Amino acid sequence: MKGKCKEPIFEIIEDNESLLVAKATEEDVIIGVAYDKRTCKENGIDSMDFTDIYYPKDDPYFLMKLRNKLNQWLRENHYEKFQ
Repeated sequence: MKGKCKEPIFEIIEDNESLLVAKATEEDVIIGVAYDKRTCKENGIDSMDFTDIYYPKDDPYFLMKLRNKLNQWLRENHYEKFQ
């Protein structure tokens, strides 16, 4: 399938004292989430919602799954940034 990737690609776009911005790409769908570090520390990473979405198909369930994968990746690989 042209343009499809098997595994999602995760990337941190910006990381400063108060904000972390991350991007996830899977199957030509791109989401961006800005994580307020204070909010994440108090309420958890999952409390943040999409800040930027590009998707060529109408599938909100897919978007939620992709955001959950991004959150899991951040918890597993960058947990210290939210402490």
